[in-house]
Amino acid sequence: MELITHYDDVLYGIKTVRDFKEGYVTNFYPDKAQICLWIHLKIFFKLELTEGVVFFLKKNSDFCNFYFCSKSLESLENAISIFHNSQHIKVSVDIIGSKQMIHSIVNLMGYYDFKIIRKLTRMTRAASSFSEVADEHMTIATKTHASEIEILLYEYFDPYSEQLPLIQEIESWIKNKRVIIYSENSKVIGFIIFDLFGAKSYLRYWFVHPEFRDRKIGSKLLRKFFKICEKSKKQVFWVVDDNVNAINKYEYYGFKAEPMHDYVLIN
Repeated sequence: MELITHYDDVLYGIKTVRDFKEGYVTNFYPDKAQICLWIHLKIFFKLELTEGVVFFLKKNSDFCNFYFCSKSLESLENAISIFHNSQHIKVSVDIIGSKQMIHSIVNLMGYYDFKIIRKLTRMTRAASSFSEVADEHMTIATKTHASEIEILLYEYFDPYSEQLPLIQEIESWIKNKRVIIYSENSKVIGFIIFDLFGAKSYLRYWFVHPEFRDRKIGSKLLRKFFKICEKSKKQVFWVVDDNVNAINKYEYYGFKAEPMHDYVLIN
């Protein structure tokens, strides 16, 4: 693997694949700020095993997030075959799109021992504001809360399928007032992390500590998110397919499932 040292190296790698102008296949949609952070921390790598295919890998503690850009599905299969036989790296990969679009890629990866560990569906709602519930325990997070939020994320979320943020990314969300917390006795017991991009708002993480989930804290946090983002035209969230309880809650608040899916696989 080759350590990436500049964001232009990422763009060049993508361009060399796109220039073939064949049946471009990818699961990589780079966010410049995020990629530049990974480069700065020296945890982002490039791997080229065959012509017309480039792999990008973001290193975590014991595995890598795996991204690919390929000139065609056939070329991707050839490169995955080589990767399977020559590399001994534990990776997690997200395949995103309509079920019809991603079916062949998921099958291809499955042939080389990638197993589906989670399926998610994208849900959206037209932005509108539910009435807020005033609560002195609910505030916008400050930088002092960053490490506590990080601990909760890594304790209660699955790192293989959730693409958990780095502490620097949490601090960036906090700086931009994109984290709402619920705290008692100086302890964070719930939070929402979100993004605003143009006319869309993205609900990234919604969490309430298991010991406090019978007090409607989650509802208060979500209504606060709706209020803050009420001027956005669309609100977006990904939900695990078999989490019927969560899906019912989102539908209550006006979210509807879209034909967009994320299959998370691990080798």
